[in-house]
Amino acid sequence: MRSGCDRILTSSRCITTCKGTAGRRAVAGTGDPGTAITDRGYTDMQKVNINDIEEHSWSSPKGKFGGAAKCLSEALGRKPLSTDLNERHPFDVEITRIPPGKLPYPYHSHSAQWEFYYVISGSGTVRHKDGTTPIDAGDAFIFQPDEPHAFSNDGSEDLLLFVVADNPVGESAYYPDSKKWLVRSPERKLMRGEALDYYNGEE
Repeated sequence: MRSGCDRILTSSRCITTCKGTAGRRAVAGTGDPGTAITDRGYTDMQKVNINDIEEHSWSSPKGKFGGAAKCLSEALGRKPLSTDLNERHPFDVEITRIPPGKLPYPYHSHSAQWEFYYVISGSGTVRHKDGTTPIDAGDAFIFQPDEPHAFSNDGSEDLLLFVVADNPVGESAYYPDSKKWLVRSPERKLMRGEALDYYNGEE
């Protein structure tokens, strides 16, 4: 997902609990989903509420890019740098908020990651390989690997997106406008060439 692109954010764990009519509580962010059987025969589950999750914001040095996100998967215990899918989770979920006049990330594509988007509220424009497409509340769309994309909020209110990414291990990204690569691996990195700042050539 992050999601989506390169989410250089680390969501603090939301320590909320969910319990059944009896048994041990599940604590979000601890990796403990709870195992006790309740009086009705159900196991306790792990649950968080969006209102209890801290929002993390970001901005580029010159202010062209900016946004905020609530990382639901991380609040539910996801460990983004782990290669164990039980800890990493097979998908990443977040709510992204884009203020008016902003782009959350530069135009980019992913090497392996699929991303699903649903517009909760607001309006904006999606840039893609075939041009641009307006988006409004209720719209849903998807980008597969090697399909470049970017979003902008050209409305008067926040653009709120529900984002689900399939979170592959060893994912990399390419930025066509600045012709640079982002290479990520939880275990090791092998890079050749000049190291660049994330926003280099973007604004």
